[in-house]
Amino acid sequence: MNSVIYGILTWVLSYLVNAKGYSFMKMGFVASMPAVGGLLGAILGGFLSDKVWRKDANLLC
Repeated sequence: MNSVIYGILTWVLSYLVNAKGYSFMKMGFVASMPAVGGLLGAILGGFLSDKVWRKDANLLC
C-alpha cells in the first residue's frame, strides 16, 4: 500500500503537471484528498461505532 501511495503522490502528480499542464496548486489539492477522506472516515466510523456500542451496552445491563 505504501508503494501505491508513494507512486500516486510522486509519479502521477508530476506526470499530470508536466504532460497535461495542471497547476501545482491543483495537484496539491488532489494529493491531500486521500488524507482528508481518511480523517473524515475515521471520525465518522468512531461516531457510528460509539452509537452501536452504547446501544449494545444498554442491552447488557
